[in-house]
Amino acid sequence: MDISEVVAFSKFLFPVAISWMIFRIAKRVHYRWLRISIKTVASVVFVCSVFLVLLLLLVSVGCSKRAPPMHSPDGRHVAVLSYTLQGALGYDYATVYLRSRWIPWAKIVYSGLGSWDFRNDKPSDPEVRWLDGAHLSVKYYDDHYGKEGRGGAATCVNRIEEVQIVCETLNVPIPER
Repeated sequence: MDISEVVAFSKFLFPVAISWMIFRIAKRVHYRWLRISIKTVASVVFVCSVFLVLLLLLVSVGCSKRAPPMHSPDGRHVAVLSYTLQGALGYDYATVYLRSRWIPWAKIVYSGLGSWDFRNDKPSDPEVRWLDGAHLSVKYYDDHYGKEGRGGAATCVNRIEEVQIVCETLNVPIPER
């Protein structure tokens, strides 16, 4: 897991931290009935928040795959490829993030249909690779254009900061009969 994914997930820990701090600070309240009320509400929020965070972690682990981070040839940028797998429920989706090596926040480069090669345990589609330190190539299949019951068309940006993204839509292979 890349640091950008950890930072993105950390926002779900704020309710846990805030409720814990409120619980700890409530001991300074002089009125017993108010102190007990504050601690009760803070405890309920804490337990519910912890439950939701654990549920989110369970779903995230069970329904996603991540490719190893791809560092640019000059080492200044990192491309992160993650997949949301839906199994029998629908199509799988891929998201490509790009971040600077020193900044933990990533920006979305590509978002659309994707597939994971389970046999070889590696990404299959989209094909992401660095051309050089300032150019990232994203090749993907996209056989639909509107909302056809499986999400919208794939989105791919052209540039993020000084990195130019080379987006290429490939034709969907037609199986031979």
